[in-house]
Amino acid sequence: MQQVSAASDQRLIPSVGGVGMAVGGLLVAIGTLFPWFDVLGTDPNVAPVATGKTEILIAGVVTFCAALLYMWQRPRHHLMSVVGLGSAIVALILIIELAFNLQAAAPKPLDMTAVLQWGYWLSLLGALAAVFSGYSAFREKAPRPTVVRQGEVTPTSTAGKAWRWLQKNYLIAPALIYAIVLTQGPFVLTIWYSLQKWSLLRPENNRFTGLQNYVDLLTSQAWSPDFFNALQNTVILTGSVVILSLVLGLFFADLVNRRFPGRGIVRTMLITPFLVMPVVGALAWKNMMLNPVFGIVDWVITSLGGPRIDWFADYPMESIIIIVVWRWAPFMMIIMLAGMQALSDEVREAGRVDGATGWQEFRFIVLPHLRPFMQLCILFGTIYVLAEFDSIAMTTQGGPGKLTMNMPYLIYRTLFYSYDVGHAAAMGVILVAVTIVFATYLIRLLGRLMETNR
Repeated sequence: MQQVSAASDQRLIPSVGGVGMAVGGLLVAIGTLFPWFDVLGTDPNVAPVATGKTEILIAGVVTFCAALLYMWQRPRHHLMSVVGLGSAIVALILIIELAFNLQAAAPKPLDMTAVLQWGYWLSLLGALAAVFSGYSAFREKAPRPTVVRQGEVTPTSTAGKAWRWLQKNYLIAPALIYAIVLTQGPFVLTIWYSLQKWSLLRPENNRFTGLQNYVDLLTSQAWSPDFFNALQNTVILTGSVVILSLVLGLFFADLVNRRFPGRGIVRTMLITPFLVMPVVGALAWKNMMLNPVFGIVDWVITSLGGPRIDWFADYPMESIIIIVVWRWAPFMMIIMLAGMQALSDEVREAGRVDGATGWQEFRFIVLPHLRPFMQLCILFGTIYVLAEFDSIAMTTQGGPGKLTMNMPYLIYRTLFYSYDVGHAAAMGVILVAVTIVFATYLIRLLGRLMETNR
């Protein structure tokens, strides 16, 4: 039986990061061999901007060579990943700088998608792929020495593991790839739109602006007040709705988990709000429940001697929170009810035998068991409530003033009222980032609270 050590086998071992760097560097180098600019119909003085392709060609070749050396087994495993990542970043900066120089040297704004030829876009795509792949390669761990039998193939690299997974799940892989393309393709396109100045009212002025749309949202007096106001309203609405829905859903789940006459009817009635269309629910609350003249809520308040309240004028954000909580509390109730029913009755009975009160049983037995279900509620609630649009569009339209203007509604107004595609896409990208950060923070906060209760 022959034994082979992976540390001493000087072979080219592929990895996802290494292959991505190699392909990206090769695309950068190949793209520089073709024309980048179409100066027909523009000022010929713009042509000298094409200088600098030599440096980009060198950066692409360095990235390609560093990727090959990275995949070659040797002690300094991560050194070439740093070199490849650095050269890929340099190539990306130089490529983008050329586009800015071309735009600045032109006597009038240029349509960059028409002036820049396919060789430029090939190099830009290669540089982006090399940057992401270089970072992935930097985070990969060096393959550990392994002992294998003669004739046995042990995939120690990331690519080998991916190939082994693909062989075992070849029936699932097409559907998974299709889902990734279908879900991430529009997001990648949104990122591309966010890097352009694109107004549907002045399409002749469309051009690549890099991160200028993001800078405008954060610093410009024309955009930053509305943006930060909408961001603040989004955080307030999402945090309030998720927390209140979680508490009410937990209360309702514990209620219907007990045995009492008519439990099935109560469960159905509590689940019904989640089954109502959001637009219909918002209109019902606006015209039947919170209307200051003939709304049921004001009728009850005035019957008890209280004042008549115009809810959407005096308490707009609170009214939106009530509507959204009414719809999302049943959803969280369903998830936590499933978690409670998965808890064995023997565990609860053992706690009662040991003298645990009802509150102690709920705190030390039920709550720890519901932790993953509560995390799931927070995750789904955060994702969907951050994108809340129907309730605001059907009731307040972001008002009075801008008191209920959240990010989705601001994106809607920017795109369909101002016809500004670039800034609307930038807001969408920021909203995705806020969703990830917000959900992660709430899940970690819940984990700390659960650990404290143990």
